[in-house]
Formats: sequence, structure tokens, C-alpha cells
Amino acid sequence: MNHFRFFIYQFFLCGMMIAINYYILDEFVNAPFSTADLITAVIIALVLVPIYRLIDRLYEPFERIKYRVKVLLSIPAFLLAIILVGLATSELII
Repeated sequence: MNHFRFFIYQFFLCGMMIAINYYILDEFVNAPFSTADLITAVIIALVLVPIYRLIDRLYEPFERIKYRVKVLLSIPAFLLAIILVGLATSELII
């Protein structure tokens, strides 16, 4: 059960990271890096720091899982997140 919970947490974490990259960073941070892009990056960092601390607390029960198992569970979770976010954003067409 602990392994399944870790897989689900990894899936949501990867999905959120991909969605943040797709919706926020691609829209506001453009090729010619300006002061507006720097301000956007700082605001995003200030928002993500408390979220990172929350995620750190949520992952404490998974310290018992071996590192190799974590890697083997994270890879399919990441691939599944790529597929589902790609389908949701219409970037991936079946």
C-alpha cells in the first residue's frame, strides 16, 4: 500500500510540475529575458517554496522505501503524467 501511495504522490507531483511549466512558465517567461520575466520567476519561487515544504512533509513516510524502488516507481509515474497532461492540453493526440 505504501508503494502505491508513493506512486500516486509521484504522479501528482510530476503532473503538477509539467502543468506549471506548460501554463505558467511558457506563457510569462519568453526568449528575451527582461525584468518582467525576473519578477515572474521570483513570484513563482516564492509560491513554490511553501509547496515544497508541504511536499517534504508528505514524503516523510516514504523514507522506508528503498531508493531503487523509488526510482522504479517514479519513472512510470512520470511517463503516465506526461501522457495525461499531454492529452489534457491537446499537445498529444492519439
